[in-house]
Amino acid sequence: MPVQGPRPRPALRQRTRPARRGHPPLHEGRPVNGTSTLLIIIGLFLAGGVWSFVKQGMPKSLLAMLSVGAGVFLIAGVLNLTV
Repeated sequence: MPVQGPRPRPALRQRTRPARRGHPPLHEGRPVNGTSTLLIIIGLFLAGGVWSFVKQGMPKSLLAMLSVGAGVFLIAGVLNLTV
């Protein structure tokens, strides 16, 4: 006798099963998360500070440190995007 019985047919179900849930989407239509938004905002704030300090004629070492910090925050925010 075959495994399914005397004739092939679909298996009998005793109860209905709920719909299968696949893997949840990673970002549900939101490509930017809160962390990357915060990092980009801080980077833009620091970039605005660099622009302001250039206008005021501040020392070059301070401008270099502030611009490196702004660049690090902006790059970290862009790399943290979940697109």
